[in-house]
Amino acid sequence: MKKVRGWKRRVKRLKNLVKENEMFDLNILKDYGADYMKTFNFHDIEKIPEWYKKEFTLSLLKIYDSWKECATKTKLTNCHLRLHIHEDNIFDSQIMIINGDLVSEYKSRIKRCDGDIVEPLWLLNQNRNFTPYYTYSVWLEEELDTLSSSEKDIMLSNVVEIRKDGLNEKEYLIKDGIVWCIESDI
Repeated sequence: MKKVRGWKRRVKRLKNLVKENEMFDLNILKDYGADYMKTFNFHDIEKIPEWYKKEFTLSLLKIYDSWKECATKTKLTNCHLRLHIHEDNIFDSQIMIINGDLVSEYKSRIKRCDGDIVEPLWLLNQNRNFTPYYTYSVWLEEELDTLSSSEKDIMLSNVVEIRKDGLNEKEYLIKDGIVWCIESDI
């Protein structure tokens, strides 16, 4: 049997992550309107076992619950709390709390998935209702025209939405990936 090294250390790191991020920074939230908790990187993403992804998700949920409780106890109003769990790279996940005028801006940065999207195995049985959203990049029509026809076809096959900007130019929202979210308005 092959010995797997380093997983105990990574599990311990998750426990430290939860401990270190039990509360958001209220001063940063008041000064800048938002506070984040981003996670650490891992280079060999394809080598992450499903059980570790589940442990990672449970750790983020503990932090999310803690932030929600803190926001309620400090009697914050007009706040939005969101946990993003990236499907393709779980280590790009983050928790954010947004206050005031920035709430609508942050809500517009992702677009709810249409159709039935199957949850990854490591999200199942978490006793939470995760909602899938597309993350996207915005491309102007003239930018797409600079691509080769095969590249352009690939990009257009991933269009989430086409809209007009303030100058009446077409903007293409191109899907980058899927994030699974839990959100609370406080």
